[in-house]
Amino acid sequence: MQRHEPLIRKFAFAAVLMIMAGSVTSPALLSIGIVLIMICGLVLFPVKEQIRRFWANKPAVLMSTLFFMQLLSGIWTREMNLDHWLEELKIKMPLFLGMYGFAVIGPFTKKQVRIALGLLVMATTVVATVTVVKYLSDPLEIEERIQVSKEMKVWLETNNHIYFSICL
Repeated sequence: MQRHEPLIRKFAFAAVLMIMAGSVTSPALLSIGIVLIMICGLVLFPVKEQIRRFWANKPAVLMSTLFFMQLLSGIWTREMNLDHWLEELKIKMPLFLGMYGFAVIGPFTKKQVRIALGLLVMATTVVATVTVVKYLSDPLEIEERIQVSKEMKVWLETNNHIYFSICL
């Protein structure tokens, strides 16, 4: 065990909590959590150990193939729309590095998993409750928003109902 491993694991768990809370409240918080997981995964072990741990985690390897398929599709194609391909890679890169970080860090304890899932349920419940209360307090404004933009903002005004539904 490395000297800094317990501290890095605490940062990784804090990042998981950010991801759980950010899933329903803030895309920025979600992104910060994923970046922290990536950093923790990259600094926790030497490179050889990281690669061994990554390949041993079959679900992470399977999810990461989405990134590699996108990478290969841009290299393989004859139509070179470089801007579109780079944009797609930019979207898929956090997916790959996040899975890499989770695979390298290894499993969390049952208690940590329960805390993280509890935070997700609590955040979802709070956001859903506040959104319903806002709707009940001023249904005309909400219905007007739906008519104009075809979407309904959930609490905090950062996410629409589609993003929130996907998180559920």
